[in-house]
Amino acid sequence: MAQLLTPSQVISQFAATHSVSSVPLGWRGLVVSHTARRATRNHRVAAMRDHVVHLRLEGANHLESRIAGETLRGWITPGSLIVSPAGSDMAWTWNRSCTTLDIFVEAALVDEAAAAIGGDRGGRTALAPRVGIRDPLMEGLGRLLADELASGAAVTALAESAALVLAGHLARRYAAAPGPRAQRTLPRETLSPTALRRVCDLIEASLGADVTLAALAAEARLSRFHFARGFRAATGTTPLQYVQLRRIEHAKRLLRNQRLSIIDVAAQVGFAGPEHFSNVFRRHTGLPPGRFRRQARD
Repeated sequence: MAQLLTPSQVISQFAATHSVSSVPLGWRGLVVSHTARRATRNHRVAAMRDHVVHLRLEGANHLESRIAGETLRGWITPGSLIVSPAGSDMAWTWNRSCTTLDIFVEAALVDEAAAAIGGDRGGRTALAPRVGIRDPLMEGLGRLLADELASGAAVTALAESAALVLAGHLARRYAAAPGPRAQRTLPRETLSPTALRRVCDLIEASLGADVTLAALAAEARLSRFHFARGFRAATGTTPLQYVQLRRIEHAKRLLRNQRLSIIDVAAQVGFAGPEHFSNVFRRHTGLPPGRFRRQARD
């Protein structure tokens, strides 16, 4: 059996005009690549070790793909997603250039998530290929990861959190033909009000630090996968998204203090630098930090 390609090897085979990946940053649990691609015909990539979620960031085109022997066609627009299962080879044809975010999630992590959710141990979780789907959770996480990749920060805890949430989501939503484990009623993981309050207090106390999902799960006395699922059920958002929202709200309060520079504010709310902070702040509020501060003063 041919050796499966690592994320770095797959990225090197993309028909890319420009590519930036998280490999040098040492993120845990996943690899992310921001890639500008030219139009191509029947571009082939050999079988991959990891599951891959492709998020279209810019450019619309018609795509014809062959993933694991299955031909899939669709019109791909910004926000559309493609799921390529681990162990599958791919062939792509698209007629216009585009920009994508490719998220490589370790197959073993998806297996672990499926076991935790279903209460089983062992076994491989096969995913079904998808083309041109919409999935707000994966799109939102993808755009957060794109922001972090652009910052060049070694945000290992954030990457770990995203990897665990994505692994659990892929195991629940995109598994191939359900087997006995997937057919069982899945346990509903919930957080008690007391546990949720403890977790939120820990987040508030750690807004300037790289708090890990493991630490939050331990505070709730749940496994990482069950915590991620229960937290989303309780709050309507993932732990990663909630942390970023709280950082932005804290940044708004700090920006009203005219003695703090924007560099100081960015550092106190856990961003890698002022440019990274400004990009994320603008995406959430519609304003750059400086303009927000001026409007708050007026």
